[in-house]
Amino acid sequence: MSHPKNVISIERNAVASRLAEIPESFFELSYSKFDNEKRRLWFVESGLINWKEAACVGQDPSWWFPERGQNDILDLALSICSQCNIKTECLAFAICTGEDQGIWGGTTGRERRNNRRTILKRLRIKRAEA
Repeated sequence: MSHPKNVISIERNAVASRLAEIPESFFELSYSKFDNEKRRLWFVESGLINWKEAACVGQDPSWWFPERGQNDILDLALSICSQCNIKTECLAFAICTGEDQGIWGGTTGRERRNNRRTILKRLRIKRAEA
C-alpha cells in the first residue's frame, strides 16, 4: 500500500506537468480582450484541461455566478470546487484568460482580482516542479 504522501506527490507532479504545457506568455499580467480570446482558444484546442473531469459538470451553471448576497449558493459552489480533480487547471485557465467573474478553481472573481500576482506565483512554482 502506498503512503499518502507519495500519492499527493504524484498528483502534484501530474498537475505541474499539465501546467508546464501552458505557454509562459499566458501568465503575463497585462490582459487585452484580444489576447484573452486567443488564450481561451489555445486552452480549448490544446486539450490541456479535460472539462469532463470537472466536479461542476452537470451542475446548475448559475451556481458558479452567484448574485451578491447569495452566500448559500456561493458556499455550495466553493464546496463542490474543493472536491474537484482539475481545480488547479481551472484556476490557471481563469487567471490566464482574465476571467474576473464567477467561481473558477475554487476562487471568486474578487479573490482572483485581488490576489492575481500571488496566484500567478503559485502557478509558476507548480510549473517549475514539472
